[in-house]
Amino acid sequence: MMVGIKNVSGNNGLSGEFWFNELRVAELENHGGWAAIGSLDANASELLNISATGRMHTVGFGSVDQTPKTTGVREHPRVRCDDECKCG
Repeated sequence: MMVGIKNVSGNNGLSGEFWFNELRVAELENHGGWAAIGSLDANASELLNISATGRMHTVGFGSVDQTPKTTGVREHPRVRCDDECKCG
C-alpha cells in the first residue's frame, strides 16, 4: 500500500492531491524451500579422525523479508570431509 500527498498550490491558497496505490503480484508460484545442516565426527582410538559436514538449501529458501526474486533460485548442496591418520 502506498499513500502519496502533493501540494500543488501556488501562493494563492490551499490545494492538494492525494492518491492511494495498492501494488499486487498476480499468478506468482512461491513454494517455500528448506535448508539443513549436518555434521559427523568419528575417531578410531588415536589413529584415525574423520570429520564430515554437509549443508543443503533448496529452491525458495530465504528469510521472511526477502522478495520471491531474491530467495534461492537453485539448490546448493555442499559437502566437506576431512580425515587425519596418525601412523607412527
